[in-house]
Amino acid sequence: MLKTDSNQTSGKHVFNHIVTIHQWSSVHASWHFVDSESPIFDYTWAIGYTEGSTEVQGFQSVGLSNFAYNYNVSLPHTSTIHVTVIATNAAGLMKKIHAESLLVDKTPPEITCVNDGIGDDIDAQSESEISANWEVDDLESGLESCQFSIGYQLYGNELQTFQKIPVELRLLSKVLPYDLLFMRTIYVTIRCKNKAGLQSSLSTDGVIVSNLPPVSASAQVNILPLSNTEYMAYNGYQKNKHTMRIKWSGFKDIVGLDSYLVSFKMDNNGDAIITRSITAEKQDITYLVLTGLDLKDGNYTVAVQAINKMYVRSDQVKASITISSLQPTIERSSTLHVSINNRTVHISWKDLFSEDRDTFYEVSAGTFVGSADIIQWQETKNTFITFFIPPRIKSIKGLTSYITVRGIYANGMFNVVNHRINLSDI
Repeated sequence: MLKTDSNQTSGKHVFNHIVTIHQWSSVHASWHFVDSESPIFDYTWAIGYTEGSTEVQGFQSVGLSNFAYNYNVSLPHTSTIHVTVIATNAAGLMKKIHAESLLVDKTPPEITCVNDGIGDDIDAQSESEISANWEVDDLESGLESCQFSIGYQLYGNELQTFQKIPVELRLLSKVLPYDLLFMRTIYVTIRCKNKAGLQSSLSTDGVIVSNLPPVSASAQVNILPLSNTEYMAYNGYQKNKHTMRIKWSGFKDIVGLDSYLVSFKMDNNGDAIITRSITAEKQDITYLVLTGLDLKDGNYTVAVQAINKMYVRSDQVKASITISSLQPTIERSSTLHVSINNRTVHISWKDLFSEDRDTFYEVSAGTFVGSADIIQWQETKNTFITFFIPPRIKSIKGLTSYITVRGIYANGMFNVVNHRINLSDI
């Protein structure tokens, strides 16, 4: 009598599996029958999409071999395969048995993401505990096993070789020596295999480990002067009390900058007038315009701090500006003094203008009102100037010169003194 080790006609007495590579598939099967009364002299096997069917392969004899394979089959993804084996003994008796069904899975597990950290992906951290979380699934055959590694590069394992983890796990953490992590980019890799034997891997985009603040050694902060006067204000001075333009550059950080903290305050007055947090964009120079201000005359300081992605702040980098709405006044008790010696003219105006720390003067002289055919727009920090009568003026006899002196403050505000003098009368 032909029989298996039990009276079952399907299941554990036929072992089968499928191998798939791209569009190519193969089916492998093995079995075990016994017949104590009459020897077995032939096995036939078939493959189909339902139990006992032969759509994929009709019954083929393999003689007395207790295994068989078919390397020339094309199996649709997610189809179900059934293997049937018939054993025939010398008495012509047959026994049919069916293997457990097999699901055809041609796709590896889908790892949709692997994030650095315990939640949303992070780019930097200061701790020595490396964490990762991920999403993985295999809707066809299910997950067979998963592993993780930690290294200095994508799919690397220099810090932790691949180690098995439960397939249901979605978050892991591992503490490593800080000296192995400091100022390095660390990658976690997840590798999973499904029950069809297909495998996929995915790494994080890396996390930089550092506790250093942004570098500000090369950073510069500038206040761009605003002027609605004829003369541009000097650096560090401004007449406009309602708007402030600030620019900065040069902050660096290995883990990347998150934002800037900008504060604006009046010197010798404790509280900041305005504090702003500005998102750090990927650009060399950052600008900020403060509007709607109502500033008093005085000295002000802007301080900028860079904040990196670990929220560590840099040192402050500062710039100062003086807000001044003052205009030079003319002292009526003083006058312009002019002397001439052999076509060399010397002019002085000491105490003619009220002076500020950075007052400068602009002098023009001509032969008629508003002209500058002798000298034009000569600037000086002194309260005097010397110039020569140009050769094109042949004679100074009876020559009247019209002299204009402008006193200009650093904020661009100015006042004017006009003086008419007959040079031949000096």
